[in-house]
Amino acid sequence: MSQSKSQRRSIENAIWLCATCSVLIDKNGGVDYPAPDLRKWKRDHEFLMKECLEGNKRAVFSSYWLSHATNTSEAGVAHEVMHLLEDKGALYMPYHQEDPGFVMESMKKLRSDMNQFRNRVDEISPIGIIVESIGRACRHYMNTISQQPSTRELEYSLGAVRKVIGINIGELVKFYGLRMSSQLSSIVPR
Repeated sequence: MSQSKSQRRSIENAIWLCATCSVLIDKNGGVDYPAPDLRKWKRDHEFLMKECLEGNKRAVFSSYWLSHATNTSEAGVAHEVMHLLEDKGALYMPYHQEDPGFVMESMKKLRSDMNQFRNRVDEISPIGIIVESIGRACRHYMNTISQQPSTRELEYSLGAVRKVIGINIGELVKFYGLRMSSQLSSIVPR
């Protein structure tokens, strides 16, 4: 509220939102969405975009896939990763049912598991890039959420992690022909 009109409209203050969310935020002049929440959305979204869309390693997916499409070892690891993700309720359970302490432990364990998978695969293979991305999303969550998050903060932070992991699950399905559970399909963008 202390910003001038030009400050509010500046690129430094920008956050790109879908039409629905922009209307929700702007309809009351932003009163229902405090600036710290919006800044967190922006940081998490910028992390998400950088991690999933701009990563230098992602550019190698297509060419690598064409030359290594029959690598059964990588396909086996991809299958293991999918099964592990299916067992992580923090990825798909309703937010109001989540316990922040359990979510933190789940993210720590998932990050550790992804690091172990990374040691078993070529780092520039699709599965290598996927497990690295999932591990980094877990680390981002662990480094940015407060010790006692509010329900709203948990929803925002865990939502960002779910988006990153959902994009990576979509890549697992695409590159390795894996099936996903209905729970995991709920976090994969369409």
